[in-house]
Amino acid sequence: MNIDSDEHGIASEAMVENALQQVQNKPNDDSIPKIKEFVHAKKNSALDRQHIDFLVKLENGLDVPLQVKSSERRRRRFERLNAKHRRFIPVIVVKIGEALESVINKVVACIKLALNTIRRVVNQKIHQKKVREQKRRKRCFRFFSPSMCH
Repeated sequence: MNIDSDEHGIASEAMVENALQQVQNKPNDDSIPKIKEFVHAKKNSALDRQHIDFLVKLENGLDVPLQVKSSERRRRRFERLNAKHRRFIPVIVVKIGEALESVINKVVACIKLALNTIRRVVNQKIHQKKVREQKRRKRCFRFFSPSMCH
């Protein structure tokens, strides 16, 4: 990476931090829970090593990780690598000179995406558990004990 891309990354993260502050102070969308707080990962911190730039803590108790990229190519590469490791971290792509309102909309969209993904995973696990229980019940009743006759 050259200095220009590092500067782009720092500027992109600053835009997202500003957008998160705006959403935290005055939420413009009722479809997401209120942001209680957010953590900007320091360089080489535990969050940074997990490839998380921001950890958004919502009032409903969920924590939403966010990754900030400054190009679509880097976003695609990041998502491809995360798919291999079976992780899901929403990515926000911020272009240089992008309007703050656009970044706010992207932040809200990423939080919605993360909440929907969490909801889908939980529902899938509940469904799998029910299916397993039904299969167990069928197995128990399928086989009858042998009757003894004299």
